[in-house]
Amino acid sequence: MENQQKIKVEVNAKAADYRRILFWYHWKRLVLAGFLWLIIFPAFIWVLGLSSGVNPFSSENNSPFLILTVFGLLPVLVGFSVYFSIWRQAKKNERISKKAIFVFDENGLKTKSESSSSQMKWDRLAKICETKKDFIFFPQENIFYTVPKISFQNDEQLDDFKKLIREKLGEKAKLKN
Repeated sequence: MENQQKIKVEVNAKAADYRRILFWYHWKRLVLAGFLWLIIFPAFIWVLGLSSGVNPFSSENNSPFLILTVFGLLPVLVGFSVYFSIWRQAKKNERISKKAIFVFDENGLKTKSESSSSQMKWDRLAKICETKKDFIFFPQENIFYTVPKISFQNDEQLDDFKKLIREKLGEKAKLKN
């Protein structure tokens, strides 16, 4: 790659792009919470039942069934809640975001839209992650924005970008192959 080559990308992120990134960002937490719930919930019910002198799993009537059903449905309800909140957040992000021009060069990245502009040096980024369809920039650990891969003009520009990222960020660049 030549010195001072600039990679210019026009990004117009849609709700589907934000939704994809939000699901990517939260999926590990959701799976971990669900897994822990499956481990902790039966033990909790067992201990609670035994401490009250009743074994809820060997009751002759179905009185614990209602409680087990309610507690068993809680993770499903939380999952739906998270799912729909991600949908709402993605739509909100699409409404407030504007088409932006990103320029990547040796010094860092610059963004410009009709309502704002910014500039950031490479060392200010916490990390950049590549997914199947996006590059996700993390200026801070819990703050991120996306550049969809479809925003790049061609594969050569995409390869130049990845080469620049590897050179400037080293281990902070979580890129595929």
